[in-house]
Amino acid sequence: MRILDLALTRHRETALAVDLLEALDYRAELAARTGDPAGARDFLAQAGDVPLADAERAALADTLASLDDLAATLPRADAPPA
Repeated sequence: MRILDLALTRHRETALAVDLLEALDYRAELAARTGDPAGARDFLAQAGDVPLADAERAALADTLASLDDLAATLPRADAPPA
């Protein structure tokens, strides 16, 4: 995860939107799977801020669906711990 975090930090401004969104999707999934729902929500929010052209949005339909699916499975931020 540290390598991906470093790459996101270093290349965020120069990465293609397609690559950035896929990396953020992967990182959000890793956060969720390692028990960090707050981190997952943060990466999902960052992914939501990536500007996409219509063609990019169409090409990333599966990734966007993955982001939506992950968001739906996360506990709410204000939910008490289980």
